[in-house]
This record gives sequence, structure tokens and C-alpha cells, in this order.
Amino acid sequence: MDYVLVFRPEIRDELDEAYNWYEQQKVGLGDEFIDCIDELLDRICLMLQSYPTVYRDVR
Repeated sequence: MDYVLVFRPEIRDELDEAYNWYEQQKVGLGDEFIDCIDELLDRICLMLQSYPTVYRDVR
């Protein structure tokens, strides 16, 4: 079964802010940060049943 991750709207601003901060520390580090986030989100989708249900079908 495929799952879809749904985020609160403000997450985009937070990720952009974090990306910019890392990029200011070292060019390319922001991209590494985003790659790590993508990898972790993929893991969450693959192992979704490992996380507790907090409300109805929300994990």
C-alpha cells in the first residue's frame, strides 16, 4: 500500500529557512540537508506501521 505524507503548511517555510541557514554555513550543505530529509521521509513511508497512531489514521 502506498502512503502519502501530508504536512502542515508552515513546514515549507521552516525547511526553506533551514536550507538557507545550512547553505550559508557552506555552499552545497543545504542540498545535503534536503537529501537527508528526503531519505528520512522515504524511510517513514516504508516503515509507517512502526510509528504509533496518534489520532484516527494519523501517525
